[in-house]
Amino acid sequence: MKKILLYIASILIVIGVGTFVYSKTNPPQVTIPQELTKQNAEKKLTEYMPGWLPGTYVIDKDSFSREEGQVFTFSATDEDRNRLFFSEQPIPKDFDFNNFYSTKVIDPKKLENTPFETIYAKSLYGKTWILSMRNDTTWIMMTTDTPVGEVLAQKIAQEMKPY
Repeated sequence: MKKILLYIASILIVIGVGTFVYSKTNPPQVTIPQELTKQNAEKKLTEYMPGWLPGTYVIDKDSFSREEGQVFTFSATDEDRNRLFFSEQPIPKDFDFNNFYSTKVIDPKKLENTPFETIYAKSLYGKTWILSMRNDTTWIMMTTDTPVGEVLAQKIAQEMKPY
């Protein structure tokens, strides 16, 4: 009888660990509303979504919107109600990123080994952390009041994928 109970307990542990690993490596798929994908395509904006988020963060499925006709936004929340806010937009014509990083943020750190030019910094007032990612056409910003740290910020940037 003890062997049977031990066997059942072992199976339940394996199932539990397997479920946990699967849920962390295969986050739930989120669908951007079709009207927004149409508007983004009209603006020639490729949407990027994080393929990985730290801890218990998940994308808020009802958070997708367009702000001022140009900026695509969404958020992710963890079990403690901390939020990561994402905004994506075409890179503004003649925008000076070096000036932005030298005048609007504190202690910008360039993160390596990411598919974007990626900077992690504090806002000028020090209450918000910023992860700025850009390629040739798109500027993606993640902001949060809860610092995620350079290592996790780098992982988020590494896992940003076209939708």
